[in-house]
Amino acid sequence: MRRVVFFIAVLLSASVMLTPMARAASIVENSELGYRMAIPDGWTTMNSAQIKALNNYMAQFLGGGVRGTDLEVKAGYRPVGQQLVYPFIVVGTEGGGKVPADKIEAFNKHALERVGTLLNSKAYHPAGSADDITGSKFDRDNWTFTISAEPGGMLFRIHYVFTSNGVYVFRAFFDQRSMLLIPAVDRAFRSITLHDWLLYEPERTDDPEPGASSARNVWIIYAMALLVLVGVWLTDFPSDEEDHPH
Repeated sequence: MRRVVFFIAVLLSASVMLTPMARAASIVENSELGYRMAIPDGWTTMNSAQIKALNNYMAQFLGGGVRGTDLEVKAGYRPVGQQLVYPFIVVGTEGGGKVPADKIEAFNKHALERVGTLLNSKAYHPAGSADDITGSKFDRDNWTFTISAEPGGMLFRIHYVFTSNGVYVFRAFFDQRSMLLIPAVDRAFRSITLHDWLLYEPERTDDPEPGASSARNVWIIYAMALLVLVGVWLTDFPSDEEDHPH
């Protein structure tokens, strides 16, 4: 089986020839998805025809539609040129709303398993397998999760960005000749900023500080005990009738 990039290049070559490419700016903004990113110098944004070709290829290879899944390419970035070559970045989204902070660990585990499944399916590389996953890292400060895989001498970097409205998935693909650009793509990932309405914030609770509830309960017990003692004292206290018998 040939590499995925060969098929993609064939699919995209016609659309690239018909659509002239403008020189890319270093900062790109996707107002529809709500993010900004500094792409490497000499890169450009994929046009709609190229994105459609990518989605058609994935749908045909996997034997089903990718629309509505995180595999659906909604944006992409690549070096300027008439052929799609490594490296390149594609962007997808996973809906379902905000992932609660206490569910992120489970999400990350699921994402790791899913990448392994896709590698086993050969969708990314004819010699790929789940054993090619080389590492993963969760950055709680920036609410991102990154997975790296190296199938057949290539390198894939999948970068999950948690937002208030779901998860954005940035996938970068490298072959051996383009691995010198790994640091530049990693910088691009680190430069991703979300619009304010998408910023991820962990859930806030109105629960009191730890121990406050226990302390309050202790005071309630003391108050009840005091009432009991007062009640006993009042019972034993001599009445007026005892002081002034008839």
